[in-house]
Amino acid sequence: MPKLKVYEREIVDERTYPSALAQSIHFAVSLEGAGYEPLNYNYGVLYPKAEISPEDTILERGARQPRVIRRGEYVYFLAEFADSRGNLLAPEKIYLWKTADFKEYFDLGLASKGDLPFDLREAGDTLDITLPELQCLLQRFGKLRFSHILLPETVSRGELGRLEAQVVYSDGSVDKKPVRWSVAPGSDRAEGEVLQQKYSYPSACGWADPVIYKYEGAWYYLATNDNTGDVGLYIRRAETVEGLFAPDNEPCLILPYDEKRDFVQTFWAPEFHEIGGELYILLAIGGRQWSPHSHMMKLKKGEDLRKEGSWEEPVRVVRSDGSDLAPGRITLDMTCFSIGKKYYLCWSQRRFDPDSGSMLYIAETEEKTPWVLKTEPVLLSRPLYGWENQSGTVNNEGPYPLFVGDKLYLTYSGGAAGGYSYVVGFLELEPGLDPLDPKNWRKSVCPECSSVMFSDREGPAHNSFFTGDDGKTYFACHAQRPGDDNHRNTSITRLHINADGRPVLGLEPEEDLPREAGKVSVRLI
Repeated sequence: MPKLKVYEREIVDERTYPSALAQSIHFAVSLEGAGYEPLNYNYGVLYPKAEISPEDTILERGARQPRVIRRGEYVYFLAEFADSRGNLLAPEKIYLWKTADFKEYFDLGLASKGDLPFDLREAGDTLDITLPELQCLLQRFGKLRFSHILLPETVSRGELGRLEAQVVYSDGSVDKKPVRWSVAPGSDRAEGEVLQQKYSYPSACGWADPVIYKYEGAWYYLATNDNTGDVGLYIRRAETVEGLFAPDNEPCLILPYDEKRDFVQTFWAPEFHEIGGELYILLAIGGRQWSPHSHMMKLKKGEDLRKEGSWEEPVRVVRSDGSDLAPGRITLDMTCFSIGKKYYLCWSQRRFDPDSGSMLYIAETEEKTPWVLKTEPVLLSRPLYGWENQSGTVNNEGPYPLFVGDKLYLTYSGGAAGGYSYVVGFLELEPGLDPLDPKNWRKSVCPECSSVMFSDREGPAHNSFFTGDDGKTYFACHAQRPGDDNHRNTSITRLHINADGRPVLGLEPEEDLPREAGKVSVRLI
């Protein structure tokens, strides 16, 4: 009978796998109770929420001695509550999660050991599960892999040019890919190569927080320029996405260092957004005193995006009454999305002395003057899970919208922004729900993209998405070469939608379509 095992891991080191990650509940499965296979790349799945100090700082918390038990329609996961050093807290209580389907998990928080819906002594570190439950666990936390290619055995010569390959993956999901066909003279067979768009890594060295955008038939690229010490805003233009990274494609400076205007530093995380039919760049700029704040600059009608004079003066984002967006705090990484006819801004803000950690806020904005909020800011997310607050960083930052059908996945980043532990999570919003109500958002229990998913890059986070000329959606982020901390480079991989309709971010090109699997043939009739 299949079994699920829960466990905690040993601490590796502060950079790679610190206490905040090791002290969480990990999953492994076995088909017959022996030879367990770790799920989620041996990365923690369930994390207790941190506690908030009286000074409004985040106190790291961990899960020790994990156990699991089935009662009624639910499976319960439980663990002792611990501090960052592994010392047990609240000995009379236990931290609880539950699931009914092994796909969605509910954080129940601390509960008295005397008030549990089961006998604590009956819980153990393994649980008998059914084959459908095993399949759900593998679907949610297993590694997605290429499986095979589907093509008809025969095809008419007239249909050959339109024939695409159905590439099937380990969960049964499919991605259609074009095929380059060739037919030898006199042959009744067509030999083909399944085509896959691959972007080399790194696409651009020293460029972080990348955004790739198509506007009026051309492609444009914005990013934080680490090569100049975050001084100045640069843009690139090309006819193709690959052309954006050609060696001879020199970036154009559109917002320079300017002491008179107090545009001195940061120039962080620029993004293109069309709001009310106008094109804007959203970015964070800092003055002489380090204090980055969110700004917007609008493209003048009919102007070239690559010229400094084509953009109106950047304006600082403010509240509806014109007051500061976040008094005494920094604001950055602002993004925008629309639902129906309403526009929303989401951004990261942080207070120092003491450090509150960076938090995500959201508000509705005005269509004609999007730098003026229409509603009061609402706290959307704080970095309360261990995968968001460790390695010396306490981050919720870099939000960016992704719609899959009508459902919104707001990606965001946590962990060390220039290190191994930088990761991406989801905030999910079902269609029809109010984005300004934090209770309507469902937060990822664990990272959706992390270093363990790639062989040639680490810290893949602070991302955006774009739809290529091939109609496929791509995941652009910054990452670093293994072991090369704080040297951030642009990374682009294909976004896959799995059999549950959920986005898959960590899909390497060789996992998408192995090189040797792309050779195919069909018989011609």
